[in-house]
Amino acid sequence: MAADRKDRAAPFVEPMSFGDFLSAFEAISLGDGAVVRTILAKSRVVRSFLENLPLGMALLDHHPRYILANQAMADFNGRSLADHPGLGVGQCPPCGSRLAAEFVRQALGQGLAIHDCRFDGPDDQPPERRRQYQASIFPIFTRDGGIDGVGILAADVTIERRALADLRRSEEKHARVFAEATDGLALVDRQSGVVIDCNQALAKLVGRPRAEIIGRHQRLLHPPEDWQDDFSLSFPRLGRPPSRGPVLLRLQLADGRIGQAEVRSSVFELDGRQVALGAFRDISDRLAAQKATNFNEMRLEALFRLSQMTQATEQEIYDFVVDEGVRLTESQYGYLYLLDENETAFARRVWSETALRDCQIFDAQTFGPQPIAQSGICAEAVRQRRPVVINDHAAHPLKRGAPPGHLPLRRHIHVPVIDQGRIAAVAGMANKDQDYSHADVLQLQLLMNGMMAIVHQRRAEAALRESRRAFKNLVENLADVICRWDNKGRLVYLSPAAAPHLGADLQRRLGKTMAELTCNSDVGLHWQEQIDRVLRLGQPAEGEIELDLEAGPRIFNWRLFPQRGATGQVEAVVSIARDITKLRLSERNYRMIFDGMLDGFALHRIVCDQGGRPVDYVFLDVNPAFEGMTGLRAADILGKSLRQIMPQAEDHWVETYGQVALTGRPARFESYAAALDKHFEVVAFRPRPGQFACIFQDVTERRRAQEQQAKLERQLRQAQKMEAIGALAGGIAHDFNNILSAMNGYAELALEDLPAGHSSRQCLEQVLRAGARAKGLIRQILGFSRPSDETRRPLRLATVLEEVLTLLRSSLPATIEIIQRVEAADELVMADPTQMHQVLLNLCTNAAQAMEGQRGVLELGLEAVELGLGQRLPAGRWLRLSVRDSGRGMDQATLARIFEPFFTSRKAEGGTGMGLAVAHGIVTSHGGAIEARSRPGQGSLFEIYLPALAEAAPEPPDEAAQRAAPSGGEAVLFVDDERPLVDVGKRMLERLGYRVTATQSADEALRLFSADPAAFDLLITDYTMPEITGAELAQRAMALRPDLPVILCTGYSGQISEADALNMGIRRYLLKPVTAGQLSAAIRQALGQPPAEA
Repeated sequence: MAADRKDRAAPFVEPMSFGDFLSAFEAISLGDGAVVRTILAKSRVVRSFLENLPLGMALLDHHPRYILANQAMADFNGRSLADHPGLGVGQCPPCGSRLAAEFVRQALGQGLAIHDCRFDGPDDQPPERRRQYQASIFPIFTRDGGIDGVGILAADVTIERRALADLRRSEEKHARVFAEATDGLALVDRQSGVVIDCNQALAKLVGRPRAEIIGRHQRLLHPPEDWQDDFSLSFPRLGRPPSRGPVLLRLQLADGRIGQAEVRSSVFELDGRQVALGAFRDISDRLAAQKATNFNEMRLEALFRLSQMTQATEQEIYDFVVDEGVRLTESQYGYLYLLDENETAFARRVWSETALRDCQIFDAQTFGPQPIAQSGICAEAVRQRRPVVINDHAAHPLKRGAPPGHLPLRRHIHVPVIDQGRIAAVAGMANKDQDYSHADVLQLQLLMNGMMAIVHQRRAEAALRESRRAFKNLVENLADVICRWDNKGRLVYLSPAAAPHLGADLQRRLGKTMAELTCNSDVGLHWQEQIDRVLRLGQPAEGEIELDLEAGPRIFNWRLFPQRGATGQVEAVVSIARDITKLRLSERNYRMIFDGMLDGFALHRIVCDQGGRPVDYVFLDVNPAFEGMTGLRAADILGKSLRQIMPQAEDHWVETYGQVALTGRPARFESYAAALDKHFEVVAFRPRPGQFACIFQDVTERRRAQEQQAKLERQLRQAQKMEAIGALAGGIAHDFNNILSAMNGYAELALEDLPAGHSSRQCLEQVLRAGARAKGLIRQILGFSRPSDETRRPLRLATVLEEVLTLLRSSLPATIEIIQRVEAADELVMADPTQMHQVLLNLCTNAAQAMEGQRGVLELGLEAVELGLGQRLPAGRWLRLSVRDSGRGMDQATLARIFEPFFTSRKAEGGTGMGLAVAHGIVTSHGGAIEARSRPGQGSLFEIYLPALAEAAPEPPDEAAQRAAPSGGEAVLFVDDERPLVDVGKRMLERLGYRVTATQSADEALRLFSADPAAFDLLITDYTMPEITGAELAQRAMALRPDLPVILCTGYSGQISEADALNMGIRRYLLKPVTAGQLSAAIRQALGQPPAEA
């Protein structure tokens, strides 16, 4: 090995041919160590080449230790070239990398070459400073195939690797820039026009996914009308240089809209084909901003021009803003609808020139007022009080039909013009090419605000001019003398009102001071000092001045006010002089009037506590009338307070008068003086702060007359209520009596058909009695509001009481116990049975309702009582009928009103308030009285007093006897429009033996009678019928046959009275319902013949 090292260290001295050089490298690549050493030792040229080779080269023996290395390897290892021979790879790893040393050991151990080894070094350097190497490590064999060592060829690829990394990063960066660029980017094949790639920004710009764009023709990006045959829409043609500036192109967006883009493009070669890169920048916002700027400039121009329209009329201003609104919103038509003060109608309309030109409705400018409630979409801005934007008029739900010739509408906006909280107008624009937006609303609002500002300015200027004119007119026409004094105290203005006092030539007095005007009199000097004081202190002054003028001595109330300039400094003094000469003269007459007036007068000063609350008042003056009314002498009360004079006086007097004195609000009221038993009307007012004056008028007689009038008015209202009840009852009386007529008639017929003793006879008799009571009840209701003759007869109240109890026992609940106490069973009263029945039934019904929902006792009593003199009723014998219940009772307020018509405490249950009022009226009309006593929770007691008959009178005949009717055989024509009444009347008359022709039609009856007037002996007709009335039928029949007997029946006497019927020639007048006996008797009386024998 030593010999080997010596050989290896020997310098190269032998020349080497190029062939030897190639053989050496071939030997190295084959790993032939002997040949390598031989070649290296043979030629200095090879050594020189290896030493200057930029690749690092080293030979190591099998230990492995360095045998030789060139300068490049020494530089890679960080050692000198002379240090390398004999160093092992552990001491000097190739390129300073321990990984490279492992590769060396691996090549020695396996005998295999390792190519393209990659490692960093040196290891002791920080990573960012390490170099990158690429090496081939191969074994060197002996001739017998043994491994003699290894050879290393290494290259510093740091620069290349970093360049590649930079290239990769650059590519990644460019790919990221392409993908994330805010501008849309597209690569287009110039030959086919197909989009090779695009970024997400372009996809977003046109509203399509990238997958839908890539692979499609570039014309997908543009509107069809912009397509070109050479497919050079976005980029320069093939062969042309890149565009030096941007090109503005339109884009076809996925939603159908058209966008605007600024496109820059360049052409280059990629993978052997010509491609173009286009950068699309969305300039819609920029164009919109530019457009907004232009519109703002247009609006500012419009507002400026509007502000210059100082001499224009309001109509000219309205016309201008409507046309400008059309221009600013790019609309076709515009209008301005002005509202009335109440915002209820469009009072005036202004149209744009284009609308007036295209509208074919006659005289569109002069449309009259139109209510908001009747207006269509244009009024929505008023109803909603906000702008309304409609971009699809045809589909809008509020769209109404338009008259022929109306402007065609596609889209429109309506903006309310707000003026000081109210909607003064509605501005509208229509038919913009694109949808209206908030920007259009804003443009219109700003323009309308400018319009209202100008209108207000014009109105304010007009108002100011009017105010100045009115002020000048006021000053020049005031009776007061107005003066203005400058800051030197000189008179600079004198109103015309001074002429009567100073003479017609007022100009000669201007420029003088007050002292000069009055020739330095004491009065003039005093008031000159007052003027100077107001100028100096800025405080007003007031007083009286007496001057000797050309018109004679006059007294003025003179008030001085400071007039301040814009800075607040006093620039002048304004004086108002009022001639009070007559006032002062009249004051001299005041005492005479004061002392002689008939009304009482008193002047007082109010007294307040520390908190300002009125607590007393002092008498300052009173007139003789006050003394006479109150008995208080002036000498005793003047200067004294109310509390001193009348310590017990009520506080409300002080409070009332205190409000007058402190607030100045007058008061008018009436007061009752109990000590004097008089009513006074008092008027209190404030003559000056802190005082009040009272005028007293004795209104005792007037008050009593008013109370009497009020009483009479209550009675009148009571009578009117009764009349209303009568009118209401009359409306139903006819129909109700017709129903009773049918019911009673059929009951009579049925009763006659039953043999004596039949069990149903009693029931039918009860039906007839009930019908009779119903008839009487109707009669009472009809007569409630107007006096009428009543059917009164001697009546046992005990019988009525028993009938009512029989009815009540079947209708009252079992929870109510009925107690009957009758002590005057045989006593009689002169009364109407139906009315008594009604009174008692009303009282019992009310008692039962008072006990509703609880257990109770209903007690009825009848007794005779003797009343003496001095009691509430005349002395004598009376029957007292009492109804007592144990119900909920009444309070005193309710008890006081129970007999008022329509008053009820049961409105929720449907009470009418008529029951007790009717009962009270009936009892009173019978000369009796009704009283009520009650307390809440203790029930109620009603007592009825009726005068008892002194001796018994015979009772009326039995109803069965009344039904014994006379009969006859004459021919009767019977007419009624009610089918049941025709039937029952015909059957009833036929049973009485008469020959009956019956019909429901008055016209039919007249036809039958006209055919043979002599065929009928009697006409019986109802009054109310649909064709003609019964009275008209009777008159027509009697015209044909004057001696014809006629009986007229009616269900309501208010339709025609008996006297009216008899005056017509009608023989008998009957009120429904009519019994067979009544009808038969009336027939015999009408015929004037005795009853025919059966």
